[in-house]
Amino acid sequence: MSYTEHYMEYDPFVTAPEPSNPWTSDDCAFWDLEASKEPSQQRVKKWGFSLEEALKDPAGQELFLKFLESEFSSENLRFWLAVQDFKRRPLQEVAVRAQEIWAEFLAEGAPSSINLDSCSYERTSQNLKDPGRYSYEDAQDHIYKLMKSDSYTRFLRSNAYQDLLTARKKPEAEQGRRTSLEKFTRSVGKSLTGKRLTGLMQSS
Repeated sequence: MSYTEHYMEYDPFVTAPEPSNPWTSDDCAFWDLEASKEPSQQRVKKWGFSLEEALKDPAGQELFLKFLESEFSSENLRFWLAVQDFKRRPLQEVAVRAQEIWAEFLAEGAPSSINLDSCSYERTSQNLKDPGRYSYEDAQDHIYKLMKSDSYTRFLRSNAYQDLLTARKKPEAEQGRRTSLEKFTRSVGKSLTGKRLTGLMQSS
């Protein structure tokens, strides 16, 4: 029940979205907005449900990365993303990419060293003796839990997230009035310009 109530407004078959539901109309604007790098308030609110939701949205992932950079801990998310990509690599690239990730994040003197517990580190080093797509599963899980319990909670309290969450768009009615006024102003301007041109032509 809790999950259903949480996500009800995000189910276009239960709650009518704005713009219209692309599944029942020919308007794809809703999907375009969902893919946009300028997220709606509804999308931003969803990032607060869980770290998973924030990372699934490219805009949320980018904002979280910028937040981690401000805290000088972006290597955690970059490692997590590298492993996500690693799992989808063709089999012939796995061995080489596994060593590249180790060199960047886990080797002694690594340029983007991450903080792993001893058990995860040992299991990962053992896995790399015969690397596969899931050799970094333990390490990735540890880093994810670390971000979830630490960085993510601070991210939700950060100004960057709160500013997006509390942003308010002007009411549609006000936007409509402004648009009508702009149209009226433009039409008057064109009319005056036309009269001036006519007067100039007659005087010449």
